[in-house]
Amino acid sequence: MVRVEKILVCNERDLENDGHVALNEQLEALSSSMKVSIHVSWMHPKFAMDDILAASGIIIPNGITNSFEGQVACCKGAREAGIPLLGICGGLQAAAIDVARHLAGLPEANSVEHAPATSMPLVYEDGHSCTRSPQLIRLIPGRYLADLYGSETLEGMVRCGRFVNWQYWSRLEQAGLELLATDAYGKRILGFRLVDHPFYLGVAFLPQFNTTFTDPEPLLSRFIRVASSGTSYH
Repeated sequence: MVRVEKILVCNERDLENDGHVALNEQLEALSSSMKVSIHVSWMHPKFAMDDILAASGIIIPNGITNSFEGQVACCKGAREAGIPLLGICGGLQAAAIDVARHLAGLPEANSVEHAPATSMPLVYEDGHSCTRSPQLIRLIPGRYLADLYGSETLEGMVRCGRFVNWQYWSRLEQAGLELLATDAYGKRILGFRLVDHPFYLGVAFLPQFNTTFTDPEPLLSRFIRVASSGTSYH
């Protein structure tokens, strides 16, 4: 059995948050099915930075946090150290802000969820609500998620109404982000990766609730495989 010393989840686990419960359950199931010993450590972002370098992989999960800046710092630490990082929902926001501030030359970039008066709403509210029902997600053909899922669409849970602002996308793309997923109409950015990194990927949907594919969930299992092997995306 290969051992993954630690998967560090940069948020305090909320047992009332079904996304947190489902994520933990998925990681436990993957540990068994993939014969990989996974030690999952949920930690407040403010203190998680001290454990970044000891982690095999970092997850920035969905859910409320009182330290979004701590999550951004965790993304930066993982990126600079070459540690696999998966941002889910709010974690996608943190990853986008990290890239914007530190690679794209947009130091004022922020999310309106955490800084409503920001002068640079890199993550903004588009005015359309999200539901708790699965929605159709378009995976860009020939790119990482489409290849991983073996499909150009999937049904995924998108619960947040805040998304990366297309106004700034060209700057993020120039900094190394690659678009991987949108909503069915191409209006919302739902997934991206940092190309020049072993695994730095953000999704707005919650893979732990993926209903299109049977276990093991492809994205989570690939993340664990990369974290346990020390290899890159492929």
